[in-house]
Amino acid sequence: GDSYFTLIVPIYNEENSLPSFLGTLMLSDVPSTVNMQVIFVSNACTDMSVDILRAFLSDLGNVETRDVVGEFTDQSMDRCCAVVERDHFTCIHINTSTAGKANALRIGNTLAYRSGHLITMSIDANNFIEPDAIRIMFSHAHRAFRGKPESHDTVLYSGVGRESVKGSKGEGLLAKISTNRRHLVEAGGAGEGGVGGAMVAWN
Repeated sequence: GDSYFTLIVPIYNEENSLPSFLGTLMLSDVPSTVNMQVIFVSNACTDMSVDILRAFLSDLGNVETRDVVGEFTDQSMDRCCAVVERDHFTCIHINTSTAGKANALRIGNTLAYRSGHLITMSIDANNFIEPDAIRIMFSHAHRAFRGKPESHDTVLYSGVGRESVKGSKGEGLLAKISTNRRHLVEAGGAGEGGVGGAMVAWN
């Protein structure tokens, strides 16, 4: 599971930014040896976001409906999800009527943990991501977490590891991240690994 990771995308009424976000996501230059699982968690959407996501999944390939088993704190999430698998790339869409980014991240994190993925990342659907941003973030997170830190203890939210924050409370870390909304993935060259908002990786 060394080269496996999950990217969680919380979605709340993002119909305007979602099409371009999905387009840039598909341009990401993640190496084909890396197994990438993207979990879209739509939460309390009242616009066309869910329809846009469903159309995106259909374009990707064969959409399977799978049961979501196990315990989740969110009682109002759908108990089935849509899944598309394509080579080393898996997309999952799960929907909940409960609003809130923290809840969406909890759902995604639970699914990532059950998949056995040590590295989980998150990005907002209203962000523009450069093609190399996810690859850079993964490689830095991979290095940072290789020493097997304690579970959920390290959060890396700068691509160069310039700012690794210790903490074990998800909500507190989310608060820190949301107050820190500059370009958080920064690599050597101008325009390399650019992200419009916060992109987060954790163990």
